[in-house]
Amino acid sequence: MTGSLAISFLLFFSAGCTSRQAIKTKTPANESQTAKADSNSPSSGGKCVYGCADKGTTSPTDKKLTPTVASPSTAAPASSSVAQKASEERDYILGPEDVIEVQVWKNESLSKTVTIRPDGKISLPLIGDVEAAGISANLLRDNIKEKLKQYKETPEVAVIVKEINSMMVFVTGEVAHPGKIMLRSETTLLQAITMAGGFTQYASSNNITLLRRIDGVETRRVVRYKDIVSGKNPLSDLVLQRGDTIVVP
Repeated sequence: MTGSLAISFLLFFSAGCTSRQAIKTKTPANESQTAKADSNSPSSGGKCVYGCADKGTTSPTDKKLTPTVASPSTAAPASSSVAQKASEERDYILGPEDVIEVQVWKNESLSKTVTIRPDGKISLPLIGDVEAAGISANLLRDNIKEKLKQYKETPEVAVIVKEINSMMVFVTGEVAHPGKIMLRSETTLLQAITMAGGFTQYASSNNITLLRRIDGVETRRVVRYKDIVSGKNPLSDLVLQRGDTIVVP
């Protein structure tokens, strides 16, 4: 019995040594494979992966805290031609019957105060007729300078608007004082009717007609007074343009 136990113990001890030896001999090969795998792993043993500074290693937290440098704006600046066009749209546009003064520096014989004719032109010494209606005073100045260059090398010209007589509208029909109204500022349809004395007792205020000439063609638009004052269609109270006619039936 004692001999059997001793033999069993020796066999167990021998098997354990063989297992440990196998582990020891297998470990180096595994280590080389593990090292290759660890080179691509963010959590390799012996290297800092969070909260500490290792050369060549940046933690996820560090990446989040890295400041972002904003790139300079690449938007192209507005061209001078666009800015000039916007400025011209805000300028007063000359019209027939407006009175303007044209001054040519150091040349009184070429300087003159003129009224824009119904055909939209003015007449000046040397250069003759010049188109004036439908453009701004600044553009008219440039056109005059260009025409004078054939007589003077560097002409200096100024155009001054003396009287505004072309900003007129007409109100006719059932209003207290029908006729021509001279506009001195931005004026709406209802404001013009008020300037004409308001409606008479026979006026059909919900059938007002606005006549406007666009590119030589007369257009018509029916406006309801009730829609404007009630707020149902306030945009119907249009800003008037030169030459508009308001008809109140």
